[in-house]
Amino acid sequence: MGLSHHPSGEIHVIVGPMFAGKRTALLRRVESEGNNGRNVAIIKSSKDTRYAVDSVVTHDGTKFPCWALPDLLSFRQKFGDEAYAKVFQT
Repeated sequence: MGLSHHPSGEIHVIVGPMFAGKRTALLRRVESEGNNGRNVAIIKSSKDTRYAVDSVVTHDGTKFPCWALPDLLSFRQKFGDEAYAKVFQT
């Protein structure tokens, strides 16, 4: 019986009250990973249409493009396991 390959990863959770800068902190991490040459993606719920349908937007107006999907499995089905080095979810 062979071992199946399961991608490993990490989960980082950014918590805080409203207007605490959670999205700003997330976008800093995304920018840092992108600057390191990694292929990164942001996913948000397709139900979140507060500021933009296809972007994550901070309260001060900073925008970053993202994939709006109904769930995380949709991302995996659409792009595969190896498409991105880092995936961020809002």
